Amino acid sequence: RQKDPSVTASRNLKFFAYAWGYTSEDPAPTQYDSVQKFAEWGFKISPLMVRAKSVEELVAHYHLIEAQRSSLGYDIDGVVYKIDQLELQRRWGFVTGEPRWAIAHKFPAEQAMTTVLRIDIQVGRTG
Repeated sequence: RQKDPSVTASRNLKFFAYAWGYTSEDPAPTQYDSVQKFAEWGFKISPLMVRAKSVEELVAHYHLIEAQRSSLGYDIDGVVYKIDQLELQRRWGFVTGEPRWAIAHKFPAEQAMTTVLRIDIQVGRTG
């Protein structure tokens, strides 16, 4: 946890609104339209969010984001697919705190080569 506000202030932090807490009514009938409302209200939203009509569109968008990943300016480890209709989200509910109406599609782990320059062998307190 970062406790120094000057360090936090120097970071290029970004916030994209994508969900909301308890409200007396939904901002809109769908997840996508709700997030679009956030933009109308002045919040930044992810330009990568789309409403897909098929599995093929989902997979194509996944690959598009994967290709752009290194140039985004922030780290992401995958995408999340959600049922758009909020009423269906409520009906599908949660299991052990996890939504049945959303699934994460992670990107393959980034790989890199390195060189070990030195190894220090030390004996610990208990030998």
